Amino acid sequence: MLSHHEKQQVINILDEVLGVGTSLKNDEQAHYCPFCHHHKKKLQINLKTQKWHCWVCDAKGKRINRLLKRLHVDSRKLKKLYEIYGDDYVVYSKDTEDEKVELRLPNEFQSLLKEPKGLNPLFRKVKEYVRKRGITTRDINAIILVIVIVVIMPIVLLFQVMMEIIDSITSSHVLYSMRKSLSIKIRRFRKTLSCLKTK
Repeated sequence: MLSHHEKQQVINILDEVLGVGTSLKNDEQAHYCPFCHHHKKKLQINLKTQKWHCWVCDAKGKRINRLLKRLHVDSRKLKKLYEIYGDDYVVYSKDTEDEKVELRLPNEFQSLLKEPKGLNPLFRKVKEYVRKRGITTRDINAIILVIVIVVIMPIVLLFQVMMEIIDSITSSHVLYSMRKSLSIKIRRFRKTLSCLKTK
């Protein structure tokens, strides 16, 4: 549930992007629709459920961030919305086709690899429990490496097999571009994998 401060932050972002809106009952806002440009405020946005709908042109969606992405809003505003609603945050680089995904963990999550600053009795209890079980940081890193090898490496091999099949079928322009796209993705994955191995 959103706090009053968080609701106000969302309203401020919507007002900046869509123009000043009107507050309705049940945590809903009415704005001018950026798609049909109707002369009345017909775009309704529910701040709790994040659903939005224009009653004129029938533009609709289930997430406020999708609406703002369609409007090519500044990534800082999108990030703020993601922080408030707790969704995954995706940043697309303007220079390349690369995309960076920041997965959001629950607020209760605490990493065992980094010791928090200050006194944290819960962290100490968890750390003591893990130590009693004989689990070290090296063990955790080994488990991550096993997951990468067992789960992700077969996917890379599948991509390589697909590329070989595409090569053997034909060398048409469409298939060449598909192969090129797959090889770029494999190179990115290998680079990520090598970074994980060095850690």
